[in-house]
Amino acid sequence: MKKLILIKLGGSVITDKSAKFKAKPEVISRLAKEIESGRQSLREDHLFLIGHGQGSFAHIPAVKYQTQKGLINEGSVKSFCETSFVQ
Repeated sequence: MKKLILIKLGGSVITDKSAKFKAKPEVISRLAKEIESGRQSLREDHLFLIGHGQGSFAHIPAVKYQTQKGLINEGSVKSFCETSFVQ
């Protein structure tokens, strides 16, 4: 049976949460190289699953519409769309 390794890249690590829709390509590239290096050191019976947070791609609209509070006003549905939409 293969072993699963889950790696979650935090949104605040791979994006600049102070700027709307701003990724950190240099950090993403470095992390990809580090993950690949680690993967090569393991046997073939390991599978990698990589997930990521949304950082500035969801944080700014979530704050704007107070998404964490649920359906509270007319902008709530729009906020769910904006925080889920992939640019």
